[in-house]
This record gives sequence, C-alpha cells and structure tokens, in this order.
Amino acid sequence: MLVPAAKSDIYVALLGISLAAILISCILMVLLLMRYDWKISVSSAAPTPSALATDVVQLASTAPAALPARC
Repeated sequence: MLVPAAKSDIYVALLGISLAAILISCILMVLLLMRYDWKISVSSAAPTPSALATDVVQLASTAPAALPARC
C-alpha cells in the first residue's frame, strides 16, 4: 500500500531559503579565507585586558555633563 507524498508548504520553502543562505555564506567565507591565504590570526582580533581598561576610563572621562533640573 503506497502512502501519498506530503505536499510542500511554506516551511519547506523556508528550509530551502535557509539552506541557500548557509551555502552562500560558506562560499563567501572560503573566498575570504583564500584572500588571506588561509592564515587566521586570532590574537590580533581579541582585545587585551589593558586595552579594555583604558577604553572604560576614556568613556568615563568623556561622559556628558549633568542636565540641569527642570522647575
């Protein structure tokens, strides 16, 4: 006894769109890595703790002045 095939609905279309997006992003990532000869330098991308500390100090020193109180 044969079972009839299920009909495609919007969710099947969304699965196809997401698959296409994943494939395109993988192709773009490969092209980007080929541009840099597959060399990945993570240490230069990660901020150091001292850089984070100076950023916070700089942000705190450039805080806007307090607004005057309204009557």
